[in-house]
Amino acid sequence: MRSPTWKTIQKATQEIKQLPTTLMREANLEDAIKDIPSPQDILKDAKMDEVTNTLKQTNQDIAEWLTPPQIILPTPADEEENKLDTKANNSTKDNSNPAS
Repeated sequence: MRSPTWKTIQKATQEIKQLPTTLMREANLEDAIKDIPSPQDILKDAKMDEVTNTLKQTNQDIAEWLTPPQIILPTPADEEENKLDTKANNSTKDNSNPAS
């Protein structure tokens, strides 16, 4: 057997827990909430899928224009080889020119 005070506290606790639902029902907010479109519906209505696809395709189309050219720097071995080639070419020119 429980005291009347305990019963009153339990009833008040239950009413407080149900208060948001009760207020929504009284204000007819349940129907209004059902009428609010979901974020996915908003995106579909705004045709965001089409916009996203168009942007992706455009990015693919202009990727070559946006990619900087690759710069290949000579290595020390390449520089040494170029010096040897230049010396060989100069000595060939000197040997072929009898006026010198």
